[in-house]
Amino acid sequence: MTSVKIPDMYEQLLDIPEKYKDDAYKYCVMVLSGTYVACEDTVNACIRHLKDIQRITSDDTFPYVYKPKRANKVIKFMEMLPDTKGKVHKLGLFQRFIVSMVRGWFNENDYLRFRKAYITMARKNGKICLNNQKWLFVIGENR
Repeated sequence: MTSVKIPDMYEQLLDIPEKYKDDAYKYCVMVLSGTYVACEDTVNACIRHLKDIQRITSDDTFPYVYKPKRANKVIKFMEMLPDTKGKVHKLGLFQRFIVSMVRGWFNENDYLRFRKAYITMARKNGKICLNNQKWLFVIGENR
């Protein structure tokens, strides 16, 4: 899966079960390898994501679970919605990572782990569409 060179300090983070190797994993690999330039907060989010996945398998007291299929369901829904001009776009890998973090982690009671998310990005990167599509999914899910 990984054909990029990962620094030694991150190598052990990539040892996770196959069922967790989704788009968020791919994004983490790209960020930690330096293929994608990212700020320190994004690098830390990638490290936390990979460490937490390892904790799912090794620590019985870890109260959270990552469900990539549930995150993919949201991503597929968001990708079928048109923008304001009627065009349908695929989400970028960084947008898939954001959705996976917000809508893929759950606690033991099947409630979302993260109830709030502070998302910043440069203009023209789809903030408004990303947020609006997420809320359409939430509204439809609760019916």
